[in-house]
Amino acid sequence: MRLIVDGDACPVKELVLRAAHRLGLPLLLVSNKPMGFGREPGVTAVIVPEGPDEADRWIVAEATPRDLVVTADIPLAAALVANDVTVVGHRGEVFDQANIGDLMAGWALHRALRDEGQTVGGPKAYNQKDWAAFASAFDRALTKLQRRKG
Repeated sequence: MRLIVDGDACPVKELVLRAAHRLGLPLLLVSNKPMGFGREPGVTAVIVPEGPDEADRWIVAEATPRDLVVTADIPLAAALVANDVTVVGHRGEVFDQANIGDLMAGWALHRALRDEGQTVGGPKAYNQKDWAAFASAFDRALTKLQRRKG
């Protein structure tokens, strides 16, 4: 099992790093530029070429059903769920077959509205409640994957 983090704008890297160290799991931090994070023991900083969705393509190609991926990117989560990969969002969302269709539909609607020039607003500020929700969902996902492994 590996922990894979979509490094772009991910506020929970430290929590994932602590879990990786505690459990002796490899952690891959994927981004298209060095992030000043990823030089710690057990962490591999994967730098992909710059360009739209390059990190996403790398993660989809490399992640397996034995891995846990952290991302807030809905299309990336959809591609991973289709490959039976466990995916948790940084606000505690667990992306799965039951919810990914609705999430993709909402994402597509917001994108279409933005493309038409409409203001739809951005994500709310990340807060302690989001962090706690992530910590709980992440722990449950780790436990589930470890049981599946054993």
